[in-house]
Amino acid sequence: MSEAGNNVPNTSASARGSIDIPRKTNYDSLEQLPAMVSDDIETAGPILDSVFAVPDSFEDLGYAIDGEGHLTASTGSTGSHKQLGSRKRHNSCIKEIEMGVDEMSLGRDGAMGDDVTTLESSTSSAGEAAVTLPLSDDDVIGEMTSSDQRDLTQMEEWISQPKHVFVLSDSGKPIYTRHGTADRLVTLTGVMQALVSFVDSDGDALRCIMTDTHSIVFVVRGPILLVSASRSRESVQQLVVQLTYVYNQIVSVLTQGQLTRIFKQKSNFDLRRLLAGTEKFIDNLLDWTESDAGALLCAVKCLPLSVAYRDAIGTDMENVKVKDLVFGILIAKDQLVQLVRLRKYALHPADLHLIFNLVRSNSSFREAESWTPICLPRFDPTGYLHAYVNFITEDVCLLLLTIDKEAFYTLSECRVKLVDKLTRHRCLEALTDAVSRSRIRVAHVELPDLWHFLYKTRNSAQYICPEYEAPYQDPAERARLFAMYQFIHHRLHNPARSLKIVYHHGNRETLLGWVTSGFELYVAFSPLVTKPAAIGAVNRLLRWIKKEEDKLFILNSHLYN
Repeated sequence: MSEAGNNVPNTSASARGSIDIPRKTNYDSLEQLPAMVSDDIETAGPILDSVFAVPDSFEDLGYAIDGEGHLTASTGSTGSHKQLGSRKRHNSCIKEIEMGVDEMSLGRDGAMGDDVTTLESSTSSAGEAAVTLPLSDDDVIGEMTSSDQRDLTQMEEWISQPKHVFVLSDSGKPIYTRHGTADRLVTLTGVMQALVSFVDSDGDALRCIMTDTHSIVFVVRGPILLVSASRSRESVQQLVVQLTYVYNQIVSVLTQGQLTRIFKQKSNFDLRRLLAGTEKFIDNLLDWTESDAGALLCAVKCLPLSVAYRDAIGTDMENVKVKDLVFGILIAKDQLVQLVRLRKYALHPADLHLIFNLVRSNSSFREAESWTPICLPRFDPTGYLHAYVNFITEDVCLLLLTIDKEAFYTLSECRVKLVDKLTRHRCLEALTDAVSRSRIRVAHVELPDLWHFLYKTRNSAQYICPEYEAPYQDPAERARLFAMYQFIHHRLHNPARSLKIVYHHGNRETLLGWVTSGFELYVAFSPLVTKPAAIGAVNRLLRWIKKEEDKLFILNSHLYN
């Protein structure tokens, strides 16, 4: 093991709560990465000109890989699944990797036979000794008796929660619950698993159960079952997207192939042992999906910044490129500043959301240079990239993603050179100023009846959302407005009957939703606005966005040569 592997500070063990991350596919060369080829343009979007991979629809987030590696999507009221044979999934490349490499340095799918009873794991690539985890009955959760602890389903405080999210294995073993502890929900998770198995035995799939007060949504991803029981106004589609984010968060730690292999060897394995310490990441991700337009729109918010400075930052990031560096990402307060990538490779907005959540949920990243493996499910669910993470200022975070597990010190030197260039070109000063003035205000548009809006450019999967001002300064009012945006979004994207324009006049505000091939727009007006005035205001708003687009969006794609 090299020196870099033995002395890397602040490894993922501390960054992720000292968890054990099973060893999984790591890339030995750039040729092993999942290239996004031109014949997959329907799914990936215009990757040669866009900053990252562009989803072609809201439903794109709900796609999943089945047990045979096919892309599937839920359809119909019964939740039956169809195989999307014509839409090749660009980030499922494990077969190509296996054909190109005889033996991976840290193992790969298929490297362990059915007779193998141990699972290698490592906290990071920092050179710590591997830990052997026996898949024995000791790792399986024993069912709790009534004398152990009181069942959470009998507690009024637990029952009164507006939304519950559960993750369990296909054998009914609890893995995660949003409220309470999974140990105290063994009976309930067993009922959930029984419902899914009963419907599955008839050759169907349980998609949702609707009652007068609750929507109960089921999502099956390989050996993992995810359930959401909600009293909110969110649609089934929106709840499925939230559950998909939870699944992707789990995959980002363990990889999809590792999950499949674990449960193939031991169907009642206690996965919480490997996920210990990551609960806060799932909690924070769920809080984010319920209040941020990024998940709703499947888009990324960019830091408003002069195009000259943004391009200068991108050029500086290009010029400090090192071998095997795949992505360079600069973010500030949950906003994308710049992204530089290798040609042919792109990131999906959902993967960027996971990266944002990793940085947002981990305060230790602010203390020192960090090194952590991460699996990006939409890029490639079968292997890890290795992320160098460092806050170059109080609010600006640099992430460098590479396939080289020994590249910590190389990337640390790369960061020093980049900071020097950004300082000499006064980009850091511009970034600090932009962060302090990054708020977009509705008053900038100068429309008296305009209260708030969301705008997404569909060809680049970026969006803008101004500050919540009067009458949405109260958190309860902001939550209510966001629920109304979700309602309008569902009307526009309802698979049974999608619409292009929705005009909704309510007692508290008037809302307009509009979807075209180029953008999505959601606008909240005063309840006294007339329809002609609202249409005129929307046209003026679009002209303002067009005028400011160089500052609001990343228009130029920067590539590593």
